[in-house]
Amino acid sequence: MSTLTASCRCGGVELRIEGTPIAQFYCHCDDCQAAHSAAYVAESIYPAAAVQLALLELELAGRLVRHAGGRVSLAG
Repeated sequence: MSTLTASCRCGGVELRIEGTPIAQFYCHCDDCQAAHSAAYVAESIYPAAAVQLALLELELAGRLVRHAGGRVSLAG
């Protein structure tokens, strides 16, 4: 079983993800295009039980990191 570590650019949020994604796709929606300044963005969906919040040193305002403005998408 593989383990991935993901973090935001400033390092205030870190996730550990174990296992394989249940889906992978390229999103072409307007929100993803605007957020990433690209025609599409690669997405991976993992089961909620596979994702562990390892570090949270930022204040979130809804789905945005308050001081950096980055997006956080967590569901489950």
